[in-house]
Amino acid sequence: MGKTGVLILAAGKSRRMGRDKRALPWGTSTLLESAIELCHSASLPCCVALSSEPADDHWEA
Repeated sequence: MGKTGVLILAAGKSRRMGRDKRALPWGTSTLLESAIELCHSASLPCCVALSSEPADDHWEA
């Protein structure tokens, strides 16, 4: 059986919401951090796809 991993798509501009969904509070962290933690807790490799726009360069997960 092949290896399984997770690709988290986090490159949207959140235009309809008006703010960055990745940074929304979720439990004790953010939505993106929670998704990454869920991958880690399941022992799955995780890759986060971010935008290539300069405004997104600040995000680290």
